[in-house]
Amino acid sequence: MAFANSVKYFVFIALLINFSFAQIRVSIPEQVIERGRLDTIEILGDFGSQSFNKITLVFQFNAYLIDIQNVVSDANNIISESKPNFSVQLNQLNDAILRITSSRLNITPNVEKTLCKLIVEGLVYKDSISTIRLLQLEIDDNPVDFTFEGGTVKVRGPLVFPVKENYLSESFPVPSTDRVFFRFGLTSSSKIELKVFNAKGEEVLTSNNSEVFKIIGTKGEISPEEKLESGDYLLELSLPLNYASGCYFLQLNAFSIGVLNSKFLIVK
Repeated sequence: MAFANSVKYFVFIALLINFSFAQIRVSIPEQVIERGRLDTIEILGDFGSQSFNKITLVFQFNAYLIDIQNVVSDANNIISESKPNFSVQLNQLNDAILRITSSRLNITPNVEKTLCKLIVEGLVYKDSISTIRLLQLEIDDNPVDFTFEGGTVKVRGPLVFPVKENYLSESFPVPSTDRVFFRFGLTSSSKIELKVFNAKGEEVLTSNNSEVFKIIGTKGEISPEEKLESGDYLLELSLPLNYASGCYFLQLNAFSIGVLNSKFLIVK
């Protein structure tokens, strides 16, 4: 009988703990951001009566539509450090992953407060609606149940905002494994040619390999062989699996403009 009562007691405690964590609520109020400008998106949280030492949040978002550039907070928020640890995984741009972790917390029981804030930029698409979703929440390295609300982000602005100069950005993420992304802009329409060189200066890829290079513009995916209008673009480079670790160079030759160069690092 005593053993049975002990089992019931521990089961009760376990259910009570799970119920308490189930009261955790996270939300992102609907927000409108302007294309080409930096905006702040606030993440709110209510952790009931829980007390813990570490939190990890894993979000999913569409990196074609918004660029999460930074995560910030302050001493009044649940995450009390000014620059929480975060990482962005861009293996699939339409299902990109944002991971935020912090052990510096300021929790007020049963009060909804700001968790932290995202610094984001609306990207070069037509007026679009994106959703930031909370996929996983960990408390002291243990996944817990939660409820999540909101997350709708509306990106508005002109179909293409003016490009002031021709450019080819640095690669991201850094380092990369087999998929690399660049942004580039053209001030006038032009046919382009893309080439990749290894550290020895040997040409290893060209835009004739259409399955390797993918260009995304305001109207969707564009073949590298097409003439590009003036505007901003996203370039995705998927390297064959047999490419070794090392430094590589990307050359973008816009025939009516000139040559743009960037480098990237592959680590396997």
